[in-house]
Amino acid sequence: MLVVALTGGIGSGKSLAAQFFSDLGAN
Repeated sequence: MLVVALTGGIGSGKSLAAQFFSDLGAN
């Protein structure tokens, strides 16, 4: 998930980053 968030963050942008931080908050 970390790799997907990093690579996806470059392409998608804020949307991927938002989901990534949401997962961190959930955990």
